[in-house]
Formats: sequence, C-alpha cells, structure tokens
Amino acid sequence: QLPQATLGTADGDGNASDHPSFGATLRLRASWVSMGAFFVYCGLECSAGLWIASALHDGRGWTTAAAGLMATLFWASLTLGRFLIGTISQRIRAIRIVKAATLGALIGALLIAASSGLNQYQTAAGVVTATGLLIAGFSLSPIYPMLMHDTVRRVGAGHATNLIGFQGGVGQLGFALIPAAVGALLQAHSTEWLGALLTALAVTLFALVWSQSSPWLGKPGWGARAPRFDWRWRVAAVTAKRSHATQVVRAARPVTKPARAESQRPARAGPQRQERVQKAARAQP
Repeated sequence: QLPQATLGTADGDGNASDHPSFGATLRLRASWVSMGAFFVYCGLECSAGLWIASALHDGRGWTTAAAGLMATLFWASLTLGRFLIGTISQRIRAIRIVKAATLGALIGALLIAASSGLNQYQTAAGVVTATGLLIAGFSLSPIYPMLMHDTVRRVGAGHATNLIGFQGGVGQLGFALIPAAVGALLQAHSTEWLGALLTALAVTLFALVWSQSSPWLGKPGWGARAPRFDWRWRVAAVTAKRSHATQVVRAARPVTKPARAESQRPARAGPQRQERVQKAARAQP
C-alpha cells in the first residue's frame, strides 16, 4: 500500500478532502502499472474469445459448429465466473483474488498453447483446448471488477477518482489494439501462434499484477524527487522496534517489592535511650 502522504486523504464519507490533479496521479508509478494491467487484460480477454474459433476452424480444420462451441465455452465460463465472484468477494481480499486469477489464466493459456502439439491426436487436442478455454475464461472473470475495486487501496481515495477513469480508457484501447495486432500476426505467420501469443499476454498480466505489491511502487514516480535510501527512516524504525521489545520484556517481569533504602529504615534505639526509657518507666507510680 502506498504512503498516505503521497496519495491524498479522505473524509468520513469517503470523499477526497484534498483532490489531486491528473498530473499528480500520472506521476505515481502505481498508476502506470495499474493501467498497463488493464490494457493487457482487456487485450487478452478479447483476443482469446475473438480468435479461438478462427484458429480452430481455419488452422486445424475443425467444423464451424465445433469451433463455435469452443468460443462458447470460453465466454460461458467467463460469464459464470462473474456471477460467482460475488459470493467470495466479501470473504477474500480483492488483490488475492486477482493474483490467483492471473495464475489460472496463465495455466489456461499454456494448455491452449500445448494443444497445438497434439494436432495428430484430435480427441486429445480437443479435450486440452476445451480445458484451457474453460480455465482461462473462468480465471479471467474476476480480474477486471476486482482490480477496479482495489484501486482505492493501491493509490488512495483521492487518486482513485482520477485513476479509475484512466484505467477504463486504457482498457478500451487494449480491446481495440491488442486483438488487431494478434490477428495480424496470425495472418502473417500461422494460426497456431494463438496459444503462444495468449501465453505471452498472460505472463505479462501476471507480472504486472504481482508487481503491485512491490515497495518500489510506494515511492514517488516520474516528476518527483525521492532519496534512493532513507537511512534516517530505517534507524527510527529499528529504534522503535527495539524500544517496543524492551517494554514488552519489562512488562513480562514479575513484580517484586523494592528494598527500602538505609535512609528510610527506622533507626534502632541506642543503649542510652533504652536506659532513659527504663528509668522513666520505673519513676512512674
């Protein structure tokens, strides 16, 4: 999570009390990493759903019905996942869901790529392709909504107001540009490249999402100056940690009755005082 001093604050109603400018939001490294994740995600989702039927029909000679069924499996699993994500989003943190989903999308893309080597075994190729599409579609389903929901945690309430719009706009660019580039590569080379291209996109998305937990993103980005290593903060942190540990150890020690000082002890009566006390006692009738 980024430092609150860099992000802006929010009042009790969740509104930004000091709304930052667009330029301040774009100077955050986390903003560019987040926009890159949306760009790649939208391109990966659209490329898989758009080109899988053409790759299977034109490249592997599948029938129109069989190729269309594979595309239907992908979109159906993605839709099912969008419905089911609401049942677990209240129990698991959004970033954990997104990280697990990117791993599943990578596994699905690898299965689609592996099916290219099974062309001589049509049944096995069909099973591997269908499995990869089901896993990829279901895994991709929570990434967009959960990543958008996690924006406030990543950059703070003030910058989130700006960044949510940037993320949506960059995502639409991913929808438009990446599938077009994938289609151009498939036409220029081979439709069997689809699995490898989807895998490359999944790896990029995986790296962008998992890097959002890096402390590197918590430092000011372009246009801001920051020391490479603040040793004063490190010394203060270590000192505070040791002070806390010392207090814990002292609190755990058994309480003992302190010994009284010599000045606080009652003075013992001397021989002369004892004689005077005895004489006074005998003199009394």
